[in-house]
Amino acid sequence: MPSERPGFRKAPRPIQPPGQPAPRPFTTWLWGILCVLIPFFAYLHTLQPGLGGSGDNAKFQFIGRVLGIPHSPGYPGYVMLNALFARLPFGVLAYRINLMSALFGALAVGTLFWAALELDVSPFAAALSALLFGTTRFFWDKAVVAEVYTLNAFYVAATLLALFHWRRSGNRRMFYLACLIYALSFGNHLTMITLLPAFAFLVICTDRSVFHPRSIVIVTLLVLLGAAQYGYIAVRAFTGTPYSEFFAPLSAGSLLSFAMAGQYRDFVFGASSLARLQNHFALYLHALWSQFTPFALIFIGWGIAATIRSRPRLAATLGLAWAGELAFAINFVTLDIGSFFIPTFLVLSLFFAVGFDHALHLLQRYTSRKPFLFRHPSNLLALSMALLVALLGYRTSLSADQSGNVQDAARMDTLFNQIAGHSLLLTGSYRQNTFFLYKLLGENVRQGDEIYAAVTFDPASLVKRYRSGEKGLVSGYGSLDAVPRGLQIYDFGNRPERLRAAGYTPEAVQFGDGDLRTLLEQAPDGAFVLLAIAGEGVNALDERTIAQMRSLGLHADLLGKEGWSYVAVGRSGWPRAGHIFGWEKLAPGPVEIAAARGALLDDGTPLPADILLFSRGTRARGRLSGLRDDLLAHRWRRFWDDLRIARTTEIRINGTRVSQPGQGLQVVIMDSSARVLNSFTIDTHTTLVLNGTRGYKVPERPQP
Repeated sequence: MPSERPGFRKAPRPIQPPGQPAPRPFTTWLWGILCVLIPFFAYLHTLQPGLGGSGDNAKFQFIGRVLGIPHSPGYPGYVMLNALFARLPFGVLAYRINLMSALFGALAVGTLFWAALELDVSPFAAALSALLFGTTRFFWDKAVVAEVYTLNAFYVAATLLALFHWRRSGNRRMFYLACLIYALSFGNHLTMITLLPAFAFLVICTDRSVFHPRSIVIVTLLVLLGAAQYGYIAVRAFTGTPYSEFFAPLSAGSLLSFAMAGQYRDFVFGASSLARLQNHFALYLHALWSQFTPFALIFIGWGIAATIRSRPRLAATLGLAWAGELAFAINFVTLDIGSFFIPTFLVLSLFFAVGFDHALHLLQRYTSRKPFLFRHPSNLLALSMALLVALLGYRTSLSADQSGNVQDAARMDTLFNQIAGHSLLLTGSYRQNTFFLYKLLGENVRQGDEIYAAVTFDPASLVKRYRSGEKGLVSGYGSLDAVPRGLQIYDFGNRPERLRAAGYTPEAVQFGDGDLRTLLEQAPDGAFVLLAIAGEGVNALDERTIAQMRSLGLHADLLGKEGWSYVAVGRSGWPRAGHIFGWEKLAPGPVEIAAARGALLDDGTPLPADILLFSRGTRARGRLSGLRDDLLAHRWRRFWDDLRIARTTEIRINGTRVSQPGQGLQVVIMDSSARVLNSFTIDTHTTLVLNGTRGYKVPERPQP
């Protein structure tokens, strides 16, 4: 009979007596080291260098510095690790916390390599599967900013590694280590609960003697150790912290509700309708297709079949882990659904390792006696897959690269360098408020100048109540009673009309260089001007800017068109000002201009590149409506772009996005060789301008 295929026995390997496992060869350790170093330096190369990203990213960039309490469930384990990285002696605070994500991302990839080895695959197959997981877009996106997801992936991989090692060696200490890692993981992310069925199944199938009273006592103590992390929230809520989203009076009930993510209870299994579940599952399938590629999916399917045939209990364990994570992800109502797909990708990468290793062994067996020219197809397969993983990594590095994202930090630096002391900064968005708090609490800028930040959706009411000396004022994230009275108020929520309706006459104030009119005036003659404006982006325009736009050959009257979308192509220095010579679209719904290279403008000038200008996101058709439309029309690529960058305006040249993702106004100046000379972006949710920030100075008293 032919010898049994390596790594694919018909029955699980019997449990070995506890003892020292056979040492790994040096080459295996070398593969393991490379599986940490390669992704770490890749993530480091694309790491966001400072403040930026979403509101959660900015909050996690300072939360450890002040030992604060973030949103439910509080992430106590993550915050305490975050505090350690916040005290590193190099780089700005935001960079150090972003580095934490990159490090745990690399450790997750390295741990996945060792977990794959426990499935009796070759080091090459294990390394390839780990690196394949590390190149997936969702995971890489979270490895370059401050987030909890790379640490969560590390905990998933480490738990599986400890369980697999215990199953192979029978060493009871590895079982206790798996329990400890699993218990500690709940201090980072509660979705680890979805791994419990797989954990329990493997324990029952492997060694039921762990249910001995002594083992039960040890496991209980380990579980209590994991739960003790949440004592951090009680301590900080009692002693006080500069930033806390634990608003309820401290009690056992309120603490338990907060730790169990009570505020998100309606979001869990909120996608219970069949249509929404189908859409979420379709998104998942599209993500698998685009991030793993069909070639890798073949080996994933092969690995699933091979594991079911040779190790059904192990296949059931991994299947339960995958199904539990996926069931939670597709039932959870969130725009960041891709982050919850990451653990499922990790499990599928283990199946890939098995399938790819199996394919290599089959090729080696059936070609060993072939003529020389056909003797090494396994090497060709290995080389092809390694090249594919390298190409996937390169592709993802281009799209996930945040190393040049310095605009947010530059805007905040400019604002806090120029704004006067004794000021209260009002915002209308969670994102901008956390940006301000990062500077005030994380970096302690202008300490002693009495600058405070608060978020409110009704600035006029808050201003009146604050100026009247009313007590008990509460902004979106805490009480304002500790804020001194008599401060100068600035509103950065882009809401001058609300202040005017209350009788105030707000004065527009620009912090830093960010004047669109100046940008247009400085455009060289003959340069192409690409514009995309949506929704309230027109609030950034004034009569002088509109006049300058008309001098480029654009004639639409945008003032008062807050609910409209607008895209246009103009040309600087066109002699017939006031006449369209390019293209221009203004409508109350989504609009788009797409033109190929060589298309002629009205003056006979050919376009030097393919262009795409898109505008959507009016008050009537906001982001959620757009996402829904994308789903119903199966526009998957646009859906993922919308989901990831939350954009309502977009400008692309030769298929490449050339401006910052925006939700209001984007302008790009391009020369005749398709080189971008300058760009300008405003996010209407935060009024953050490319090189500056626009706010409104609120006078002391409303006009009678």
